[in-house]
Amino acid sequence: MSPLILTIDLGTSGPKVALFDSSARCIANEFQEVPLMLYEHGGAEQKPVDWINTIKSCYKKLISANNIDPKSIIAVNCTAQWSGTVAVDEDGNVLGDSIIWMDTRGAEYIKEITNGFIKVEGYGLGKILKWIRLTGGGPTKTGKDSIAHILYIKNRLPDIYQKTFKFLEPKDYLKFMAYRYVCCFL
Repeated sequence: MSPLILTIDLGTSGPKVALFDSSARCIANEFQEVPLMLYEHGGAEQKPVDWINTIKSCYKKLISANNIDPKSIIAVNCTAQWSGTVAVDEDGNVLGDSIIWMDTRGAEYIKEITNGFIKVEGYGLGKILKWIRLTGGGPTKTGKDSIAHILYIKNRLPDIYQKTFKFLEPKDYLKFMAYRYVCCFL
């Protein structure tokens, strides 16, 4: 069999896992839902362990249903939902559920860091200019981005915040886990 590329796309509803040949033709694909936990006051979370388990399940189905030799897979491509936050400790262990892009609980903290005397589109002029200079843009006022999630964790989940080594986007967490898994066998 020709070389294959394993592709993972983690959406909010769950991962789509597919195999492509070297001509970019899809050989086979699988999908499995992942639970979404919605909470009062705009909370939206998922369990990273659910992401990993469903990806593994889809992978196993692809391999067995299509009689694929895993050694024919030469690359892994990974993409995922954006503006999610996965807190990990120094060993890469997840410290809690992932706060995903739908979560708005951090909006109140964004107001604190973007407020100012002179306002432009609801942002303090001096603060938005600093955000643009440092990052090329500012956080959304909705609280649906990573800085809002991190501020929510800092203010409402201080034990997790204190133990956090890094905050990762979902795709970066999946890449880390793929690297960790592969390196175990080198």
